[in-house]
Amino acid sequence: MDGEFLGNHPCEDCGSNDNLSVYRKLNDDGEEYLDGFCWSCNEYKSPRKLNEWGFEAGSIKYSGGAEVSVDSIKDILEYDVRGVKERRIKKDVAELYGMRVGYDQETGEIAEHYYPVTKDGEVTGFFKRTLPKEFSAVGDVKKPQLQGQHLFDKGGLLENKINRKFIILTEGFLDALAAYQMMQERNPNYVTPVVSLPNGINAKSVKDNYHFLNSFEKVIVCVDNDEVGRKGAKEICKSLPMGKTKIMSFNEKDPCEMLKRGKQEEFYKAFWNSEEYSPAGIVSGEGLWGVVSSDDNALSVPYPWEGLTKITHGIRMGEMVTLTAGSGVAKSTFARKIAHHLLRVSDANIGMMFLEESVKKTGLSLMSMEANKLLHIPDTPRTEEELRQAFDNTLGTGRVFLFDHFGSADIDTIIENITYFVRAANCKYIFLDHISIMVSAGGHGDERKALDEICTKLRTLVQELDISLFIVSHLKRPSGDTGHEQGLETSLSQLRGSAGIAQLSDMVIGFERNGQHEDPVVRNTTTVRVLKNRFSGETSV
Repeated sequence: MDGEFLGNHPCEDCGSNDNLSVYRKLNDDGEEYLDGFCWSCNEYKSPRKLNEWGFEAGSIKYSGGAEVSVDSIKDILEYDVRGVKERRIKKDVAELYGMRVGYDQETGEIAEHYYPVTKDGEVTGFFKRTLPKEFSAVGDVKKPQLQGQHLFDKGGLLENKINRKFIILTEGFLDALAAYQMMQERNPNYVTPVVSLPNGINAKSVKDNYHFLNSFEKVIVCVDNDEVGRKGAKEICKSLPMGKTKIMSFNEKDPCEMLKRGKQEEFYKAFWNSEEYSPAGIVSGEGLWGVVSSDDNALSVPYPWEGLTKITHGIRMGEMVTLTAGSGVAKSTFARKIAHHLLRVSDANIGMMFLEESVKKTGLSLMSMEANKLLHIPDTPRTEEELRQAFDNTLGTGRVFLFDHFGSADIDTIIENITYFVRAANCKYIFLDHISIMVSAGGHGDERKALDEICTKLRTLVQELDISLFIVSHLKRPSGDTGHEQGLETSLSQLRGSAGIAQLSDMVIGFERNGQHEDPVVRNTTTVRVLKNRFSGETSV
């Protein structure tokens, strides 16, 4: 998405009117070329395809497109505020949302709309609409807030006048104004927040502003009543937690048409009658041949160790794996080793929640796996080049996301952040170290019941999000003189606090090492024991 944004245009692949974003770029030889991304298809469009569709890299004006604006943000902020007469949008609503207009110098008629783009509540640019429907950009419009978000976010103009029960999410800027006006006219004593997707109907803007939308109890998705809108609405709903979204439906094309035709009451009823989104979950058995006949080996990833892969048949989505050992046997190290291995053998993103250490310690420990030396130890000899290479190959890939917990580790916070890792950061593998710390963070009196509740919520989340979750669990202190620190064999019955961990985990892997043995080979050799294997039933060292 780098380069000079030239506007949104029709896409010939999917038929959308204005979801194709076109950018002008320069290659290494300084030659201009065009690149594009359609927010409806959710696909990049090659320069060759854009040329076939009539876009020309050597010109700032394209067939069906608009010239790049030369206005400055400072100038636009001084432009007039007007309502949109043909859509019955009032001036005070346009002013609230920061819309400006420009005039045709010959006729004096309104010829341009300017829709503000904000980041952290500040206007950084505008989408310029040359009437009737040609778009270009002014200023910084990359990764913006949702349009209108600055009104309802922390410190926003209307933040103190709303509760966080409902928010309406529309497909276009004028649709947001129309929806806000209709809700206010129907119930002037209650402010219903309304925001718009800045780049047409797409899930990326939802992911970029995930925390804002998730702060509301319900997100009411209100998009165009056409095939593209219905498809896009489902993708948006999938990007937010289950049960968070509802979808509005009405007879007209969009909120602007509803307002234009005086259907405020019908829109208000459609808001309250919006239907809870839920993915289709019932299928006919006769249609499952392709599923049951597929090779599951293609869906698994091997562990870093051949023996463990042979018994477990690899790492799969939809499974919760518990790693357990006594204190000091390096449970966290094994978890990081698996995470580092997944970075190498898969292209998936990874979320890491190590609750007993800082993100710096977690990051340096992961880099240590790459460098094959303990980078988090201050006196470890290393060069700047080694450190940089280890960073670039791990944290610097953009595929690793860490949870900076600041001491907050209760189960609801953990669930929220795992959901964010998956929905917004596209993580498929999550590491949680360790589960027992959530009991003390939540202030539970009964550790067994608390761990049962936590495990149930985590297992449900794994299934809902279709992820692979690794959790680290402590073991009970055994009776007798010999403990796990002396290499005592692990078992399911020794999992600390709750039988729920063993029952709900798909895989339980124990690590055993006698860290006190006089023989350095024994002292540094770990036995890996598969204690439970729901996938195949195989268990052994």
